[in-house]
Amino acid sequence: MLDPAAIDWRSLLASDDCLLLTGITPPLGAGPRRAMEEALAAARVAGSVVALDVNYRSALWPRGDASRWLTSTLSEVDILLAGPDDLAMVAIEGQDPLAEAVERFGLRMALTLSKRRVDEALDLELRVVTPDSEHRVAGRATVIDPIGAGDALFGTFIAHLPNGDIRGAAERGLAAAVTCVGLFGDALVDDPWDASEARGVIR
Repeated sequence: MLDPAAIDWRSLLASDDCLLLTGITPPLGAGPRRAMEEALAAARVAGSVVALDVNYRSALWPRGDASRWLTSTLSEVDILLAGPDDLAMVAIEGQDPLAEAVERFGLRMALTLSKRRVDEALDLELRVVTPDSEHRVAGRATVIDPIGAGDALFGTFIAHLPNGDIRGAAERGLAAAVTCVGLFGDALVDDPWDASEARGVIR
């Protein structure tokens, strides 16, 4: 039901802003998709950073449609959060899909979060790849509610990225994911926030 004309992206976005897009939005209807396209165009004119969480959901749209949209959008993205299956949709299935995505689409950086269940805990590893560096951060979470880890991670990572410390942003992002799954519900405030508060172990 979203009316794209109701949003003046040019007045909302500036060069020191970050536009966060999600792959859940385009399949929700013509209005949301048009709004996203207009937001992306305005961000490019303004010089804003564009971040995309692919977050593909097969229940929302066919894989082929998602693949075409992702292929046409990635060249406009600066920071990408994607899993191996997301990257396979744009025919990136080599030995190191994340690094290949950075090179092929001219990304500033790409992130992926891997998860492995160990009894009642969840082992998480965040990998961040840039054109000239790589960072890995691992942690173990006590799971109360597994929903929202990716959102908490990406939002916190982006919020702490402006200081230029990619490793520090990655550590805070993963700690936010660990904290998120250790809480019931989907609310996490980083204002500012100490990674030592994570309900798990960051190593």
